Amino acid sequence: MNGAASIGFQSLLSIFISLFCIVLAWRLLLNVRIEAILRVKQAYHVKWMMIFLSVILGHLLARFILDYLTWSRWLPSLISS
Repeated sequence: MNGAASIGFQSLLSIFISLFCIVLAWRLLLNVRIEAILRVKQAYHVKWMMIFLSVILGHLLARFILDYLTWSRWLPSLISS
């Protein structure tokens, strides 16, 4: 693959992994009864907090996965040099 196609593929992969991790975090947070823990009277506050938490947790998970993929691609250069 040439440079532009490689960068495009990496960008597309990053977007898909990030979105997948955010959706995964959202689905996991749906099982947690945050409103019962915090005793919030207005449900929309809890939904907004769950959206923010899912984006933050999803981003952290996606960043870990993408870093891990990058590090694993760098390993052969360590061995060959």
